[in-house]
Amino acid sequence: MASLEVFCPLGHRLQITEAQFHQTVNCPTCNTPIVVPDLGTAASVPPLPFIGSPVIAPAKPQGGRAMREWLTVKDEGGILGGIATVVLVGVIAVASISGCGEMRGGRGKRPITDAIHVSIRPSLVNSATGVLQLRNGTNRALTVLLQMHNKNSNQRTAHQVEIGPYTTEEIGVLEAGWAFEPNETVEISSTGFDSVTYKTFKTDSGTVGITKAWW
Repeated sequence: MASLEVFCPLGHRLQITEAQFHQTVNCPTCNTPIVVPDLGTAASVPPLPFIGSPVIAPAKPQGGRAMREWLTVKDEGGILGGIATVVLVGVIAVASISGCGEMRGGRGKRPITDAIHVSIRPSLVNSATGVLQLRNGTNRALTVLLQMHNKNSNQRTAHQVEIGPYTTEEIGVLEAGWAFEPNETVEISSTGFDSVTYKTFKTDSGTVGITKAWW
């Protein structure tokens, strides 16, 4: 009995027997209906070219390995690849933002300078020394710890002060027994904030100035 090799519209190869000539059969691979020509017609008509693999989406299964295999078949068109790319970009962006917050405060907290404004004025007793001024810019009282270090004499001291909402406190010889001089560091901290270190310097006019330390 004569047989005929034909291709379905999706490019699958199948064998047709003589008894199936002039009949409609279904492709065993993709179930696409095919009208079978006779032997002479089929010999004169070459199969259509086909590029790539057909995407046949089976019914969605339940469970681990079967689900992974189903997703692999469904993603022949690159849909999941595109989604994965978008998710990856989002993760990188979030990580970058989180990294900036950690770099800013070490633990992601706000620096104390977001709540406390720091300045210094000349002492009325000795204008070559200074009096530290701390202004609380929040609507709640803050307990602030100061840790001072004079690099010239290697002296250290600490002082704690309670600052009411939107008020300014001054720290000097009378309050902390400390006259601020050039070449000192002052670490300022408070619960819930990251500490910030300042350094003092001598201004052109001979008074004491203060600025953030960037080391």
